Amino acid sequence: MTPTALVRHDTAAPTDPATSPVDSSRTAVDKAFELLAAFPGGGTTVGVSELARTMSLSKSTVFRLLTAMERNGFVERHDGRYRLGRRLYDIGAQVYEPRPGSLHELLTPVMTTLYEHSRETVHLGVLLDGEVALLGRLHGRRTAPHILRLGSRFLAHCSAMGKAMLAHDVDATDALLVRGLAPRTPNTIVDATEFRNELRRTRERGIAISDQEARAQLSCVAIALLDEVRRPVAALAIAGPTSGFDVCRQAALLRGVAAEAERRIRYAAHTERRAS
Repeated sequence: MTPTALVRHDTAAPTDPATSPVDSSRTAVDKAFELLAAFPGGGTTVGVSELARTMSLSKSTVFRLLTAMERNGFVERHDGRYRLGRRLYDIGAQVYEPRPGSLHELLTPVMTTLYEHSRETVHLGVLLDGEVALLGRLHGRRTAPHILRLGSRFLAHCSAMGKAMLAHDVDATDALLVRGLAPRTPNTIVDATEFRNELRRTRERGIAISDQEARAQLSCVAIALLDEVRRPVAALAIAGPTSGFDVCRQAALLRGVAAEAERRIRYAAHTERRAS
């Protein structure tokens, strides 16, 4: 190879990673997902310039990505601004929608019993990477201070469902404490030692309590549902406005249905193992 050829090779103009034919597939997809995550919720619209600043990308790159996403229904354009599209909702709803044999389907009769006796809001959730994913809900007669959509995820350490499950999951607790406990209200437990003591008390009484730790004027009690080897599979909770919320009564209701809920979970797991 001649020296001239080497010079031409070494000084070739670098390709744009957003459009490079070799690297573009992964890079463009990554940027598209990051762009979707940058959108505000609640149907709020946002402009190209704002997204470009947030993403540290050029406006032309953001516009190209938005054009492709709009064409596929993932974003919608209104008066020159963009918001998340209906197709995202349709896809997301499939993740947590009730299906045959799902936890939601298995435990709906138990949740109904809780609602009929408490008349408060009943929740079903699972623990995922330090957060609780909301799988099911029956609305109570009293409106809770903050209503979450099904499929929403929220911090486990300041929720009754999260503490109920963490009390039986040492590894998840250790991982959570490494990341730290972010405060949500003045009542949120943020000290690691105090939090471990709270989980110990939760194991001893079998019930987790959140007294305005996640939201002001919101109280909640929860119980973990365990599998055959005492690992937490899910949690049931009763929640309502703090004023007039009877913690002892709701805790007794949860204890009364826990055995039936766990029986349903274990029977379903046993049936699935036999089928496979």
